[in-house]
Amino acid sequence: FKWTAAHTPSTDYTIFIHVLDAGGQVVAQNDLQPAGGFAPTSSWQPGETIVDRHGLVLPATLPAGTYRIVTGLYDSSGARLRTTAGGSPEPDSALLGTFEVVTK
Repeated sequence: FKWTAAHTPSTDYTIFIHVLDAGGQVVAQNDLQPAGGFAPTSSWQPGETIVDRHGLVLPATLPAGTYRIVTGLYDSSGARLRTTAGGSPEPDSALLGTFEVVTK
């Protein structure tokens, strides 16, 4: 993804990516510092765009169904930042997309 800061954050945040099932349960996740730790949020400059790539391994036993991928940021206490990005029913995450798992 690409992150752009409106202002320089005063703390370093961790990025989370969650895959949620239809009931909103996390079935896979990845929590990392931006750019693998090479671009801490406290170093972001206003208007700067940070390109950030994350891999995510899905469980081999993932049942058929529709899943959502959401992302967001949290601080060292675990408190999540609220977002206005929309698309997600949670006010502290942004919807990246959905995908379907089908069985053969």
